[in-house]
Amino acid sequence: MLLKGIIFYLYFVLISNIYAGSFISGDNVTISYSETPTNIIITGSSVGASGDIIIPDYINELPVTVISNSAFGSRWNISSIELPSTLESIERYAFGDCNSISSINIPNGVTKIGYASFWSCDNLETANLPSGITEIAYGAFYNCKKLNNLGGLFNNVNGVLVDIGNRAFENTSLENIVIPNSVVSIGEYAFQYCSNLTSVVFGSSISNINDKAFFMCKSLEDITFTSTYPPHFGSEVFYEYWPNPNWGDTRPINGASITVPEMTVNYGLAGINFQGLPTTGASPYSWTLNEETEEITLTDCVDNYNNSGQLLIPSTLNGYPVTALDGTFYGSGIWSTFVNNITIPSSIKDIGNNTFRNENIYSVNIPSSVTNIGDYAFYDSKIRDIEIPSSVSTLNPYSFADCPLTNIILSSGLTEISNDVFNDSSLLEEIVIPDTVLSIGDSAFESCSGLKKVILSSNLQSIGERAFKGTNLTNIIFRSRICPSYNSNGLSSSFQEWVGREIEATVPEYGIGYGTYNGILPGYQRININGLTPLSYSILADNTILITGCDVQASGNLVLPSEIDGSSVVGISTLAFNGCTSIQSVNIPDSIEVIDSQAFQGCFDLEKVILENENININKNVFDQCNKLNLVDFNETEFTLLFDNPSEEIPYLVNLLSTIIPIGKTYITNNPSNYNLYKLSEIIDLRPSSSVISTSNDASELSFALEESTNLINWHTNQLIEVNLPVTNNIKFFRFRSF
Repeated sequence: MLLKGIIFYLYFVLISNIYAGSFISGDNVTISYSETPTNIIITGSSVGASGDIIIPDYINELPVTVISNSAFGSRWNISSIELPSTLESIERYAFGDCNSISSINIPNGVTKIGYASFWSCDNLETANLPSGITEIAYGAFYNCKKLNNLGGLFNNVNGVLVDIGNRAFENTSLENIVIPNSVVSIGEYAFQYCSNLTSVVFGSSISNINDKAFFMCKSLEDITFTSTYPPHFGSEVFYEYWPNPNWGDTRPINGASITVPEMTVNYGLAGINFQGLPTTGASPYSWTLNEETEEITLTDCVDNYNNSGQLLIPSTLNGYPVTALDGTFYGSGIWSTFVNNITIPSSIKDIGNNTFRNENIYSVNIPSSVTNIGDYAFYDSKIRDIEIPSSVSTLNPYSFADCPLTNIILSSGLTEISNDVFNDSSLLEEIVIPDTVLSIGDSAFESCSGLKKVILSSNLQSIGERAFKGTNLTNIIFRSRICPSYNSNGLSSSFQEWVGREIEATVPEYGIGYGTYNGILPGYQRININGLTPLSYSILADNTILITGCDVQASGNLVLPSEIDGSSVVGISTLAFNGCTSIQSVNIPDSIEVIDSQAFQGCFDLEKVILENENININKNVFDQCNKLNLVDFNETEFTLLFDNPSEEIPYLVNLLSTIIPIGKTYITNNPSNYNLYKLSEIIDLRPSSSVISTSNDASELSFALEESTNLINWHTNQLIEVNLPVTNNIKFFRFRSF
């Protein structure tokens, strides 16, 4: 009993604080209201109300904040209503069936349009809805057949509206609407029978579009979604009756299409209908996600995907990086028209097997992020130009085979060209293999019938079978010092030979294993070697080089190197130039420290030798049978020869040099035994057959023969002259002089 008493008391207090009143507006219309301690609530109006109704902002100094249920419902003759700026809420059926109202301005303070609040206002054309509305309830503007203007609410994505109720705008004349980003849900039949509606844009937060929300919007053409993920759809959201409404059969709205965020994968694949309608903007790709690395691989592209000759590969999908392509574009019928340009984003690291194996692909740009190009990756495509970035170390089998390539750029960093990589790329005319490449696989350039010139890597180690079979090579440039290994057996040879066609092969000057000077590439009768030095040499234990031989075809002026591939040339071995009868002059660099005996024996045409090392060690008979030798040019004024046994070697040397030392240039010194040396600059103008008979601290005994000749070739002794040369103070010198 006590509880009932308390409840009754509270109810009495509440009722006692509400005051009912009324005021007159329009055509003598009585408008009733309730007054609370804080606000005014408009509760009703007289039956048959008409004219222009004005509701004041304040009554009894209290703000008018609510138009309550049915306050003006079915007042057909009211022509206009001016709502108070203090209004906050319009409740159930507040203006329902006010058929004469043509426009209504909803004040900015209103946050909710109530249930059926403007239900079936037949002549309502404009309802200016404020941006602060959060809810439009069931049937709020249902059957407002002429309503085509909602003010700023549905003009852009800004706003705070969250929910559009069932049948809220059913059977209105709206034409273009933008659902704000704040809207989460659109109710059943919300825009059903909006026959003038041509476009709708859904904001980024939409998560539910319920049954038949846009059913029978027969003029609808453009439907745009901006959210990454599609909302949940009820049944027949974008459908219409067809062919006859009476039959109940339906179909997707004819002529309507859906646009989704570019490259999104969540609305289905491009070219495949979404909600029964054709879709643009959707990703054409199927994909897999590696959950460990959180990276995406694109595995397929829909058939008949056409993007006006351009193809965009996304760098991210759903926030995950796209790092790999795997057979993505494989197939000849993916596009009905050619794709002239495919740009691979810098997120891609792996181009897998068969990825661009498609006859309609004409151009692809490979970024430096790519590290792998798989088997058949571009096989049978129509690409003409390709640049392989330095990040790719291996080109896998058939990766660019059967392509009409005319220009290939292989970057440094590439180490291996595998089997059949460019097989049957018939338009290619020239290829440069970068210095980082170590091997070229079997048939790598086989049947490249247009290939005429190849420049090979300086570090190339091997060339596979049939690597250049079926080409039209006329010029091969080898750059590796050691000839790469290759197969030269018949039809399986690395280089195909064509009857009647000579091939020129240029090799490094000091290359090893390329055959002989002015010879042919070993195993190939029609591949002529150019550029190879006539010299042969060996590498000593200390990585220095000894010249060991020279091809007898060598001729003219021969300049010996001071180093070969960074190793110093330090000597010339015995008989190294033996039989090189056509050499006319030799320049011996200062790096050479020793010339072994008979090194130039039999060089019959040798006329001049230039020595640059002042400390060179020349052994016996170095220039034996060099009958035309008449000049040895010493670049230094003081030029020293070292001897192991001066008493034996000095007489020989003087005898040798008597034919080659120019008159008036050198001297003979005394006391050679003390220093174990002679300076060439101290020996001058010694005539043929001259020799030092003996040497001591006191004197040198010199004898020489005078010879005569009629042709400067055949000489005969005329007389023998002997002279004793005394030594004075150990510093006296002698020389020959003409008078």
